[in-house]
Amino acid sequence: MFEHEVRFYRELCGGTGAEHSARVFARADAARVEIFARRCTPKKRVYSGGALGETPQYDPRAERVDDVAEESARRTVVHTTTSGVFSQRRRYVLSRRGDSWLVDNVQIYDDFKGAWVRGIL
Repeated sequence: MFEHEVRFYRELCGGTGAEHSARVFARADAARVEIFARRCTPKKRVYSGGALGETPQYDPRAERVDDVAEESARRTVVHTTTSGVFSQRRRYVLSRRGDSWLVDNVQIYDDFKGAWVRGIL
């Protein structure tokens, strides 16, 4: 999603007016839907998508893979740490569908709760 968010944000900034914004957001939403269809398990995702910006939530340049745990032949968990001012521990749950691994969900470790909480893809 990193390239998607940055590319459409720059396009949004390159024009003016409500019609321009509506066209850019419509294309960005269609691209997001296609990315989710290719890379994520099919399920309702209430809070996903819609954000555009120069500093997206997911930035592969700022996230280090710490561990990969194969829990079963169909489920793998990837543990990561983000860098920056607000460092986070994340875990991505991947599900095997046929010959592909798809992102099922992401969880973020909440230091105050001492537990993993649901993240937004």
